[in-house]
Amino acid sequence: MDVERRDSVKQPELMAQLCEAREEAMITAKPFIISKHRVYEAYRLVKANAGSAGVDKQSIAAFEEDLKGNLYKLWNRMSSGSYMPPPVRAVPIPKKSGGERILGVPTVSDRIAQDALKAMRVKIRKSRLRSRTDLSLNDIAQWLNPIMRGWIAYYGKFYRSAMYAIIRHANKTLVRWFMRKYKAIKRSKMRAMALFARCMKETPGLFVQWREGMKGAFA
Repeated sequence: MDVERRDSVKQPELMAQLCEAREEAMITAKPFIISKHRVYEAYRLVKANAGSAGVDKQSIAAFEEDLKGNLYKLWNRMSSGSYMPPPVRAVPIPKKSGGERILGVPTVSDRIAQDALKAMRVKIRKSRLRSRTDLSLNDIAQWLNPIMRGWIAYYGKFYRSAMYAIIRHANKTLVRWFMRKYKAIKRSKMRAMALFARCMKETPGLFVQWREGMKGAFA
């Protein structure tokens, strides 16, 4: 986007550039980007926390019998978007007040996948995208979309409600980015939200969460 930073928001020019950004983003779309190192670090956290086997009855010790192969398989499925969370094992836990509550115990591999995704969420929060006015909206889309795509691929089919917090954070971050990028709306959150809404309407394919229908800044 070549609109001058801190300048007034020139709507026709902005929308034209956003259309170009959308086309470029769709052409260069990538699968979920997650490093092998991040998956390995997630495994280390799971190992440190111990825990029992899931529905597949595979313990951490059994998982480690082919550690390299199991971690590679998990990383490959997550990065390609083909990973499917297995069912959890239902374990009854006695309540102090009487009765029982059911605890869902994930498999070892799924606990690793969940921890890896949590690390990606922390990465978004630490990126301070709202302050990166040196970037264009397309630059942000290219960085953010692979992360959001992984979250949606994992949680979208089974735990859709778990996506809301991270998607809400991403959309709010974009609104704040607009406020910092353009002087004319610096002090007007309502105007920034209006521009955000227009961007979604004109370029619905620019961000993954918009394509999935998660369009509200406070969705």
